Amino acid sequence: MSRRKRNSAARREAPAVAEVLEPFDVADASEGDDAAIDVEAEAPMADAEAMEADAIAAAMEHEAAAARAGADAGADVPNPYAVLADYERRSFAHVVASADQVQAPGLWRGIAFRIGARRLMASITEVSEILPVLHHTSVPGTQPWLLGVVNVRGTLVPLVDLRGYIEGERTPLGDTSRMLVARHGSNAIGLLVEEVLGQRNLTAENDPLKLENDAVNWARFVPAHFELDGKLWGVFSMAALVSAPDFLHAAA
Repeated sequence: MSRRKRNSAARREAPAVAEVLEPFDVADASEGDDAAIDVEAEAPMADAEAMEADAIAAAMEHEAAAARAGADAGADVPNPYAVLADYERRSFAHVVASADQVQAPGLWRGIAFRIGARRLMASITEVSEILPVLHHTSVPGTQPWLLGVVNVRGTLVPLVDLRGYIEGERTPLGDTSRMLVARHGSNAIGLLVEEVLGQRNLTAENDPLKLENDAVNWARFVPAHFELDGKLWGVFSMAALVSAPDFLHAAA
């Protein structure tokens, strides 16, 4: 068939093709019709995809040429894909060290906090997070020191007023109030404290002090005291707290 005859045949077929596409034109489609297709927008999209594919192919060709040039020159040119694969391999092989492994021999590290006039330290291995006091939902039929439960990234965590539990006095909420998240097995417990004072360290050079008149309700959770920077600090045992029978039974 000659070129003139083929062009003439194509012009005769054009109306039929337009009629096929016309029902899918966005201008004629009803609102909310999932089958509606913007035919005019497909051509620029196809052009963009083709340009992107060309750019990727050009980049790969450039990388291959650089590798060949390096090989010809005897240089060791790293393959970026191999570098990324090596990063991925090493990231999967990396295991974050526990707090026990991070500590230097003979060094004890603690999270310092305040409850009333008491300065306390809890082992850094017993505190997993320090958070602002989150909105909590009350739980009916429980002790007053159990303030409720809070949502910590999708996990419901009980929030305990630590001073309210030990002394029977409610902790005043302020700008410095914080929630310490302690672990009890696979569960977490939030403890309301008046202030977090950073980190304190103890070494073999720090000698424990003997306190004869410490309150009994505190003594069962604070087995040792030390003097740091001219102030008295008590070592608070989260393990003793979460194993106390009256702490585990918060029903009123």
